[in-house]
Amino acid sequence: MLRIIVMPITGQHDVMFMPWMTHFINQGHFNLYAFLHERFGDIVMRRPAVWAPYPYGFYALTASWLEFLGKLRLLDLATWDSVWRVPHPARLVFLFKAAYLPFDLAIGYILYRVCGRIGLALWAWSPAAIYTPFMMGQNDIYATAFTVAGVYAAAKSIQITSQEQCTTPLSLNKWAVLSSVFLGIGATFKIYPLLLLPPLALVVGRKWEQRLLLLCLGCSMFGITTLPFVATPTYVNGVLLNPEGTRIFRTIQLFGTSVSPFLIGYLLLFSVLIIRDNQPSSPYIAWFISLIVMVLMFLWVPTPFYWLIWITPLLIGVVDKTPKLVFPWFGLQLAFALTLLTQHRELGVALPIHLSSKFNVPNLPTALALTHPFLSRIFVTAWPIVDACFVTALLLVLWHGFNALTKRANFFTTYGRKVLLGIGIPTTVMLLGLMVNLCFSRNLVSHNNWYNWHNQTLSAGDSVVQEINLESPGITGIRLRFADASPSATLRICLYRNGDLTQEPLRCTSRRATEQVENQALYFIFDTPLFLRSGEMLVARIQVEGSDATVTLPYAATTTGEHLQFVDSALNGSLDISVLSFFSITEALKHLVVENVFQDGWLLLSIGITVVLTLLFLCVLFIADPFLSTP
Repeated sequence: MLRIIVMPITGQHDVMFMPWMTHFINQGHFNLYAFLHERFGDIVMRRPAVWAPYPYGFYALTASWLEFLGKLRLLDLATWDSVWRVPHPARLVFLFKAAYLPFDLAIGYILYRVCGRIGLALWAWSPAAIYTPFMMGQNDIYATAFTVAGVYAAAKSIQITSQEQCTTPLSLNKWAVLSSVFLGIGATFKIYPLLLLPPLALVVGRKWEQRLLLLCLGCSMFGITTLPFVATPTYVNGVLLNPEGTRIFRTIQLFGTSVSPFLIGYLLLFSVLIIRDNQPSSPYIAWFISLIVMVLMFLWVPTPFYWLIWITPLLIGVVDKTPKLVFPWFGLQLAFALTLLTQHRELGVALPIHLSSKFNVPNLPTALALTHPFLSRIFVTAWPIVDACFVTALLLVLWHGFNALTKRANFFTTYGRKVLLGIGIPTTVMLLGLMVNLCFSRNLVSHNNWYNWHNQTLSAGDSVVQEINLESPGITGIRLRFADASPSATLRICLYRNGDLTQEPLRCTSRRATEQVENQALYFIFDTPLFLRSGEMLVARIQVEGSDATVTLPYAATTTGEHLQFVDSALNGSLDISVLSFFSITEALKHLVVENVFQDGWLLLSIGITVVLTLLFLCVLFIADPFLSTP
């Protein structure tokens, strides 16, 4: 239910951007990679923000879902010209995320089969599982679901083959085949499941012929979706050579040689599996092997924090047999919840920004630096504890994993069923942290300008005059972004009522360029708020101070009538400047929830149907097997 609540009111840009790109497939452009490059130019290949970074499985499934929504008249694909310019954005955000829900429930079902209700509960209350697909809106749930299904099938295959005699070199049970197929299909959404295929094939197959067959079977799933696009540079550079994926080859200097730590760990895992080739295997060995590979990646390869969803179900899959691993689960999920506070505003407190601009507030470190410098220093000093917690949890998982592989028999220690009283703490911390962030930044609401920027460089003594749009009569400060500045540069802003620069300024304040707090943005915060009467206009005069100082300000030419004057040059345009105002929870929720959700009957109907189907699934699951604990 928490997932469904947050689905229509939060969403990072990609939740709409990726389906918007996909809708060109529905218009007949099946080679999406080539079409995007032809339509929009080299920007689609600009790293690291590659436009189409996923294999074709994701786009094929998304195009099918868009076609279904179009048939129901919930989305008009023909008039979807701009990413967020649609009649009912909250409805589309919810419906795009609704496609993730069956895969989320599938993961929960598998963990329920493996670990009972504790496995389902750990997954349901994992912040990574709530945030990544249902708040942020990233599609990692697809590859994660197929990965979990592949590992589960591998475990079932090991359980069967340990009780059977191998008849012919190429004979494989259905679970072994399903394992390779699931991992191969998962790779058509994100390539990382292929990393699990070789080590799992090594323990699932009892003969080398079987292992080679499983490897080829899984790779063929990915190959089928790759062959049509191997001659498309956008696919090769954006998918196969994506900078996020090729980081597994990141090297360090060891004994005078450049080596990849991840590949060393990967080969070490292979060596251990080959050495113990003839030893009996527990079905849970498949979970541990997959977990080790993912942990090695997170330890040695720079990864986005929301990829933790890849590890989470694999870790839960072994918690029931090694209950002490619940502590690494707790540490990882708690670190995830806290890390969210330090990310870019659009990944944290400003997740609803595309649905309501009233949530455009800075993240917690920025807010503390601007309003409570002492608390900011404490926050920065204590933050390494969170990183240490994250790494320590990964090392504990790695140690338990290799310990499970190297012990000869009966390597699991069962401590008995324990009540996990703290199961909801990480998610509670995540939600409370976002509310604390909102509290500290309540006077720093700004309104970004989304334009194609040009740059203008100013020297000491030069000034810019800018008319400012007022979103609120109460003004707590000014936010200004610059593109570049010399260290000695100081920017001074003075505000005037109704554009009369001959009057005494309403407020004047200065900031050094070195006082930037985020993305080259300067916050000019007033000691006391400034209130303007209705209909009044506000003009800002920005002057560069400091000997030999230079500042480059981004601006955009517009047709909306804002007056902008660089020294003696006047034009209709806007700097990246906005007033800071108060956050009103009443107005914000009215705009976000009432106007976006409650006034959209089709969205309310979609939410109701989703709730009913989810409850039916869980009721059938519990009624059919109410005392299920382990397979």
